[in-house]
Order: sequence, then structure tokens, then C-alpha cells
Amino acid sequence: MVRFNHSRGVLVLGIESQGLAILRSLGRAGISTVLLDQDSWGVARFSRYGSPFFRTPRYSDHRAFADFLLEVADRLGLEHGGWTLFPTDDDQVEAISRFGEKLSEVFKIRVPCWEVVSRVLRKNLFYTTADELGIPHPRSWFPIGELNPSDLEYPVIIKPVTKTRFGPEFRVKAIKISGPEDLERTIDHLASRVPIDDMLVQEFVPGRGDCQMSFASIRTLDGRTAGFTAVRKRQHPPEFGKASTYVKAEAIPEIIEYSQRLLSHLDYHGVSEIEFKRDSGTGVVKMLEMNARFWGWHSIGSRCGLDLPRLLFDDIFGSSDVMPGMRDCSAQWVKIPTDLPIALGEIVAGRTSFIDTLRLYLGIGNVENATFSPEDPFPFFAEIALIPYLMARRGY
Repeated sequence: MVRFNHSRGVLVLGIESQGLAILRSLGRAGISTVLLDQDSWGVARFSRYGSPFFRTPRYSDHRAFADFLLEVADRLGLEHGGWTLFPTDDDQVEAISRFGEKLSEVFKIRVPCWEVVSRVLRKNLFYTTADELGIPHPRSWFPIGELNPSDLEYPVIIKPVTKTRFGPEFRVKAIKISGPEDLERTIDHLASRVPIDDMLVQEFVPGRGDCQMSFASIRTLDGRTAGFTAVRKRQHPPEFGKASTYVKAEAIPEIIEYSQRLLSHLDYHGVSEIEFKRDSGTGVVKMLEMNARFWGWHSIGSRCGLDLPRLLFDDIFGSSDVMPGMRDCSAQWVKIPTDLPIALGEIVAGRTSFIDTLRLYLGIGNVENATFSPEDPFPFFAEIALIPYLMARRGY
């Protein structure tokens, strides 16, 4: 338990594994935290680094969510300018960026303005930016109401323009379409539940989950960047993963230049993950999307000498001028409860071995476990106990 300091700390926005990783990183450094989530239960609430918890309004109600952050600061008597916000969800990012001027009267904000964030969260704008910079990405069609389904080469996918409405409604990241009739039928079905302008059609990029890779980084206001690259070895569900289950840090030089070009063009600052996928047919690497927040497996950075929550905190409050730069390492990250069924399928298919999986789960080597830590074991067991609840509430 960290002694609570009203003058400096972090509101950790999210109580799942990414929030837990932030809590542990800051707690080990003696930094005060407050946990907030729109849901009542998550693994971070069981950490030894426990802190006050508040249930928020729905993240999608951006104004109400932003107002609640100010209310929490007032309730706890937090010193103005001494606390900051670490988001883990796209709607949180949108709320902070849209109401940043008001929030910055109380908090130190390191989320970019809405002009920048909108070009990250809105995929049609994101791909337009990629075109301007000459960065390859999957061919996309938007708005889909103007499409002639017979003009497309199949398969294609339908995915959301933003994650915030499509994902919670259908609990999938994308839908694979086999032909024109399938496309028309699927659009009609989706349009009965979400606005048609919240969807786009995109070419299907062939390749398993392990063709997906990421550039993870923190970028300062003056453009200094520290980061590393990693491969998504397994994900859940396997084809269009909503979440990674096993990630391995590897050197992937070709995506670093694309990523730094994008971050520089946006004048982006803060933490981010930029996702790519290698087309297994052509070998071309294509940029998929960007997370302008902490993501599920960010804690692997600590195994590469880049403790992202601590680096961001120190950068915001000027605790250190050191920014480590780019790192190459061979660390691994795993979330056992969600990885286990995927790994069993890989073992049966002969794509991985039982021994390698066992070594990974036992933490042999440079392995970061999403929820288990010898110094803080309870979140892991709480996660197992919460699986039925999480399946019902979030689709896990």
C-alpha cells in the first residue's frame, strides 16, 4: 500500500490488466494513484498497491466522464497541477482531448488536442494521413453507402470507423465478407443497430495473428522518442483479435521509420502503440491503426528497460530529462487465462510445442505475466475467479 499523497499522483483510468500494470509501475516507485472505471470489478482492484476506487459514468458520455474526473479531484482534495491522467480506453482519450482545456485547470494533461486525436481514432482520417505520408495501409472504402459491392475483390472485411460504438455493440473487431450478397446482407444487419457512417469496408490482409506487429513508444513534447517493436504471436479471437494473449518483443526496423514519420507529422506526444500487419501473400507491411493510450501489453516495456508509465510520469512532472531511446530486446508477455485455449489449439495444430508453452507460463526467461507477480499475486487469482463476470460484461 502506497501512502496517499494529495499533492502528486495519477488517476489510472481502467482496472483491467493494462491499468494493473500502471498501478504496479507507479506503486513500486511510491507514486500515489486513484483507480477509476465504468465497471465495478477488475483485476487492478485486488493489487497490493490498492488505491481509492471510483466508478465513473459511461466513457462514451464524454462530457459526464470529464466532469466526473474533476469531481473526483475535488472530493479527494487533489492539488491542482499535481495530478495527471493515464487513459486505457479510446473513449477516455476522446473525452480528455475534447475537454482538455477544462481538465487542464486541475490536471497536467499529456493527451493531444482533439485535432490530433481525431486523426488517430477515426480510421478514415487515419488512412488519409497515411496516404499523405506514403505509408502503406489496407485499401479502404468509406462511406460504404456509396459502394457498389460488385466492384470489390473478395474477401473483404467490415470494421468500425471508431472502436467505441461498433465494438461494444457486436463484441467483434471486424467481420469477414465472402462476396457481394454477403456484403449487402451484413451492411443491412449492422445498419439496423449502428449508423452506417460508423463502418468502413477494407481489403482483407491475409496472414495469421503472428503477422501483426507493433511500434510501442513514448514521445515527449520536444520530439524525443523511446520505444521498441514487438510481434503479436497469439490473440483472442485468433483471426480478428480484440486483445493480444502472447506478445514477443523483436527488432522490426521497417516499421520504426513509418511510425516515427507518423508521430512527427502529427506532432504527437505521450504513449502510443502503432499496429501493422505483414501481408502473407505479398510480404508488404501495412499500417492498421494506432492506440493513443496505454494498451494491453505495455508492461513488456519494463523488460526492455522502458517502464512506460514511469517514463511518462517523470516526463510530465519533469522528474527526469532522460529518455532512453530505441531498445532491442527479446522479452515476452503473456496473459495466461485468455492465451491457454489459443495455445492449446496451436499445440494440436503443431504450430507450437507444449514444452515452449509450459516454459512461457512458468515465466522461464525474460517473461512478463499480465496479471501474476510473486510480489503481487492476488490479481491473477482474482482474474480467474472473475472470468464468468468478465465474459458476461465485456466478452473478455
